[in-house]
Amino acid sequence: MTEQHPRADAPQPAPAAPAARVEPAERAENGASGRPKAPFRDRSAPAAPARRRPWLGRRHAALLAAGAGLAVLGLATLLVVFVGLVTSTLRTGLGDESSCVAAATAGEAGAAVSTSVLPPRAVCTWTVDGRTAETVLAEGPTAVAGVATGAVAVGVLLVAGTSVAAWRARRAESAPA
Repeated sequence: MTEQHPRADAPQPAPAAPAARVEPAERAENGASGRPKAPFRDRSAPAAPARRRPWLGRRHAALLAAGAGLAVLGLATLLVVFVGLVTSTLRTGLGDESSCVAAATAGEAGAAVSTSVLPPRAVCTWTVDGRTAETVLAEGPTAVAGVATGAVAVGVLLVAGTSVAAWRARRAESAPA
């Protein structure tokens, strides 16, 4: 195999032009890279449309989260108190066969089991020989139930108030000037 050499009479490509030398004065004008700078842009005119604010600010979001958390915590506490109350009521009713609970379960007239929220208690009311007798079957911690009820109320009011405030702020922001 023979090597191919360019023929002397064949046209040769033109030699590449040497890179243009950038003088230091031009370099300072064009930037450190030697490339021309971007043309000056008037910064007083907006380049892009203004970004819309989110409809719910951070403060409103934090208050909504705090109110919802407070209400859920209060509800969970009340649930635990009342599950304990029902469990205690059932244990008491099952333990004493001649009790008011047995009469209420059998459907006797004048026998009823009732519960109350504050104070958390289960009471069996039984009418025997014309006399009404009340027996407290179970009681829950009154202070815990009171604080939990207050937490639910405050949480609901906080969520409702913050929602109204956020709604009004959004309406005021979107109202035409």
